[in-house]
Amino acid sequence: MGERLFREFYHLTLLALDIPDDDNTRAASMQEFFAANPVPPLFDDVPPVLAQLRDAGHTLGIITQRGREGAERFLAEHEIADYFAVLVAGDDGHGRKPTPGPFQQALAALDRDGARTIYVGDRIDDDCEGACGAGLGRAFLIDREGVYMLEARGPGRLHPPDGHASIA
Repeated sequence: MGERLFREFYHLTLLALDIPDDDNTRAASMQEFFAANPVPPLFDDVPPVLAQLRDAGHTLGIITQRGREGAERFLAEHEIADYFAVLVAGDDGHGRKPTPGPFQQALAALDRDGARTIYVGDRIDDDCEGACGAGLGRAFLIDREGVYMLEARGPGRLHPPDGHASIA
């Protein structure tokens, strides 16, 4: 069942991207790739930044769309799990980003006030808008490829309740 479901997911993804896959060979290739490479790489600058934040006394948490098992495997394989005090995963039952539920759960688990909390993400729709919608004081966007810069600065974007939003 799981293999068929993933193959269909990859096939639908390709169709949405207007990539022909009439015989499902591309979907099968995607499935084989992700089965052989279940943990994505980590950018080299992430561990030193996490260490600096921890050493400066900041409490860190993660909100991810990934399932808990995949998220924990990612953190363990990259040896960064100890940097985080809380993990809210997509299958934990608190909703999915950008709804406020996962952000509120993370704040509750950390016993933190949203207005004094900073959220860092890599997507405007899921991360920045979700954090702002949940009342977090600041949401920063890490845009390594520069793909969101124009969208983020456009009219009507990123308007949290207190008027703060930042693009990094």
